[in-house]
Amino acid sequence: MKLDAYVRKGFTPNSPSPRLMDWLETWYHERAEANLRPNSRRSYENAIVRLNKMAGARRINSLGHKDMADIQDGLKCYSPKTATITWSVLKNALEAARDENLIRRNPAKMVRPVSASSSSLKVNPPSLPDDG
Repeated sequence: MKLDAYVRKGFTPNSPSPRLMDWLETWYHERAEANLRPNSRRSYENAIVRLNKMAGARRINSLGHKDMADIQDGLKCYSPKTATITWSVLKNALEAARDENLIRRNPAKMVRPVSASSSSLKVNPPSLPDDG
């Protein structure tokens, strides 16, 4: 993205860091969307909604290890595939912010990727027939 486009959106190294929700929208529309198939677009858009609910108001330069852990905790209630897609969207968007010098390092790369927890997906065993 050209510097003048960032300036118009208020994303420059000298301006306050953008909120995660603003950066996710910019990154998605200007970098990711054009390269995605329709189903992937919907997955990314849904992931962005989930991320915005969890941490959208945070400034991207203030995101740290605890924020990443909190996001991962918030993803535990979702299916493993949904959690993985959401985490990938976050990691890729923050990496793009790092590439544009909006942040120094990608906090999503400093923690282990979200993994499926067998305890988060409990399946009730089938009920046994009554012998009565």
